Amino acid sequence: MELLDGFTKFHLGCGQILIPGYLNIDLFDGLEPDRLYQNFRDVEGAHLLNYDLRKGLPCPDNSLDVIYNCHFLEHLPHESGIDLLRQSHARLKSGGVLRIVVPDLELWIENYQRNNVSFFEAYRRQILGGNRAVHRTKASVFMAMLTGFGHQWAYDFETLALLLREVGFTNVYRTLFQESCLSEIRLIEPYTPLRGMESLCVECVK
Repeated sequence: MELLDGFTKFHLGCGQILIPGYLNIDLFDGLEPDRLYQNFRDVEGAHLLNYDLRKGLPCPDNSLDVIYNCHFLEHLPHESGIDLLRQSHARLKSGGVLRIVVPDLELWIENYQRNNVSFFEAYRRQILGGNRAVHRTKASVFMAMLTGFGHQWAYDFETLALLLREVGFTNVYRTLFQESCLSEIRLIEPYTPLRGMESLCVECVK
């Protein structure tokens, strides 16, 4: 894709969040496949590639400075997720940064065991529309997170760090939400109380 020359920062599975200065990649119905949309939705500098990431990351090896994805990796089957991590390592330049944000499985389990009702109530209210007819218990809310919204896998830090090291990353560490070596993190990662509460944030370097 010669039109992608010049992009050194990728935002994978962007959804509705468009980051100026990054190539935002996702697959939307109603848009032309494999087309690059510049200044998408009139957001200056926010370019969208309407592309199926199951075909691989659309750039040469050793060509990217940053790869960012937020609440995207858990939507991939386990083997596809590992393949994405492997491709990310290959596509980044030496010293390039990968930042991943996913639901924190360990945190969910800890809150379940501690009977922290407020944690599950917050998720029910903000994500499940307050639906108590179906999601009446902590377990039902937990299962909605694990199996709903197209989620296909779950990660804690131990698991994700192990996979990242196995594909070749070094200096794997966890951070807080909006805490990063990336200077533009507050632009990249808009804060919401729920995202800040439930997310595992991991960075690593090639």
